[in-house]
Amino acid sequence: MKFNPECWDRSLPKEAVQFISIEYKPRSKAEMNEYSRENGQLTDYVGMFINAIPAEKLGELIKHK
Repeated sequence: MKFNPECWDRSLPKEAVQFISIEYKPRSKAEMNEYSRENGQLTDYVGMFINAIPAEKLGELIKHK
């Protein structure tokens, strides 16, 4: 992979987020139950969060100037 400096908005401050990467892999009920069984009945909060993300709206994270 090669860095492309044209991808960045240099007018933003250095601490501004310009790149977001998430793995969107919804978990089935069976996978969440298996997680709970294998982890002392803990709730799979990460799985719950991923399942709650409205995939059809992820494009709205990208804001065009």
